[in-house]
Amino acid sequence: MNSLVSFISDIPAPIKISMEGFIESHPNWDQYRFIQAAVARFLIQHGVESRSITKIYIDNIFPKKLSKEEMW
Repeated sequence: MNSLVSFISDIPAPIKISMEGFIESHPNWDQYRFIQAAVARFLIQHGVESRSITKIYIDNIFPKKLSKEEMW
């Protein structure tokens, strides 16, 4: 079954401000990577047992290649 989950959602200002601050101070992150990691972690914490979800989470948290600038 192929399905698409698509959403447009307003988020509370404190979350948006914190997310923007994090992304600004971590240039190797963008909003897509941030959301993927957050949703994957939420699913894992709430009992989803899926190797593919775990891989998405790990790949977002620990990217394969980092430049010296991205490490700091």
